[in-house]
Amino acid sequence: MSSSIVWIFSGIQVSAFLVGLATNGFILGVNVMDLMLSVPLTKSDFYMCYLAATNLSLQIWTLAKWICSLAQEDGFFCRLMNALKVTSSSCSLLLTAALCMFYCSRIVVFKHCLFRWVQKHVTHNYRYPIFGSILLCVVMGLPLAWTRSDYDNTQCNKLSAPCNRSINAYSYQNIYRSIIILIGYSIPLFYVVLAAGLILRSLIHHMRRMQVSMRMGHEIRLTAHLQAGCSVLSLLVLFIVYFVLSVLLLTELPPKDSPLLYVCYCAPMLYSAAHSLVMIKGNVKLRSVAGDLLQKCKK
Repeated sequence: MSSSIVWIFSGIQVSAFLVGLATNGFILGVNVMDLMLSVPLTKSDFYMCYLAATNLSLQIWTLAKWICSLAQEDGFFCRLMNALKVTSSSCSLLLTAALCMFYCSRIVVFKHCLFRWVQKHVTHNYRYPIFGSILLCVVMGLPLAWTRSDYDNTQCNKLSAPCNRSINAYSYQNIYRSIIILIGYSIPLFYVVLAAGLILRSLIHHMRRMQVSMRMGHEIRLTAHLQAGCSVLSLLVLFIVYFVLSVLLLTELPPKDSPLLYVCYCAPMLYSAAHSLVMIKGNVKLRSVAGDLLQKCKK
């Protein structure tokens, strides 16, 4: 690929990094200020803080991995940066799924006893999904630092012991990457789709009831449905795009120096920046503080 294209993608990476640094830092800063002022944080605030911190770490490791790719290095340090990037990526996706299910548990009214138990568990014990997701991602992602992607089957055309060991190691790596795709990417996608579907179903049901009885309580609940539905659907669109690009990059399908490979490299930066903007827009407190800051900047 020409150097001009590389410089363009590098500019996109740096721009997205700066936007994500500002927006995720804003989320953390607002909540830290609340803690310093002895303002209690809500469960939604805790999800926002952990997601913002995870997105910041994802951007840092992605930038380090991008530098390694430009330098064409594949040492232990660069493999460690890739492992930390995959860990942060899967952690961000799992926490996003937990946040969407949290929104769903606060908005949707379930009648089945099993759903009510899940609703109570997710709403009141938010620490378990957060810390469980972080621990699971660390266990899954860090072993990637000890895996290599430099196997070449054209050099192993003889049934020699070193080649057999290389083939077996490469097969184990593929199995391991498949497990990461299943647990760290596919399962969170399922829960985000489930949460979006349940919120949309509840919204449609609520609008039908409003046609029968127009009350202030119904209008307030409709606003909550619309805000939660907009946030979850926005996260779903981001999730699907990032899911596809991350799987392509993790499975090493794009050829080297192809435009698609560089798009996959830019995906974590763009995802982190867009993800934080969606969180700010979907949270009343963050949206209010951001609006006040914009008003002050205009004066």
